Amino acid sequence: VLFLILAIFAALGATYSVVVPPFEASDEKWHYPMVKYIADNGALPVQVPGVDTPWRQEGSQPPLYYALAAAATFWIDTSDVDVVRHLNPHVDPGATPDGNVNLAVHRPAWESFPWRGTVLAVHLVRLLSVLMGVAAVYLTYLIARQVVPGEPALALGAAAIHAFNPMFVFISGSVNNDNLVVPLSNLALVLLITLIDPESKIENPKSLLVRYLTLGCVLGLAALAKTSSLALTLLTALVVVVRAV
Repeated sequence: VLFLILAIFAALGATYSVVVPPFEASDEKWHYPMVKYIADNGALPVQVPGVDTPWRQEGSQPPLYYALAAAATFWIDTSDVDVVRHLNPHVDPGATPDGNVNLAVHRPAWESFPWRGTVLAVHLVRLLSVLMGVAAVYLTYLIARQVVPGEPALALGAAAIHAFNPMFVFISGSVNNDNLVVPLSNLALVLLITLIDPESKIENPKSLLVRYLTLGCVLGLAALAKTSSLALTLLTALVVVVRAV
């Protein structure tokens, strides 16, 4: 059943990633330029107050997601980005009679399959994001199995609720740094629950040290994915204190 949940989620996420036109997903028009900058320059952009850039505020975000996406797409010639990422100057995304809701101006000849250039890079990053979403759903299952070990049906239900939240599926099929911070945060929670579980006896000091070091690395990676994960440090402090007591 878990495999079926993960497979259906992957299929739905991949479908969104294919059918949603480039730069129509939430903030994708800012997220992808950050990926391209790192892929082209091998460095982070310098944010200058008052200077408008294609990546806008995403240039101040932690860079791990963008770096991974850049590593997956650096080999693609994305010199056509200005043509593909032609933002709609008259967009009105509200519930308006004119229906002018497209965030970008789309050219089927540039966006149709087989993909190439910037369109290919965007779709590859989207598919990479879907895989991150699959990991997040699986880790939700593990969390529930740890919290209620005698109720496997609850764990499957938790995974299903996570997998089939419509907005989560949609974002998982887009270029967005939320796609990395969720599985890393879930992995940190798995490690924290293992440490605090009274049934988990870690008598070997070396084994405990390895677990703490692993948790520290995961927390560091999560912080490099998005600053919202820093709240996990408070939970970690609480777990360490309780375990020490």
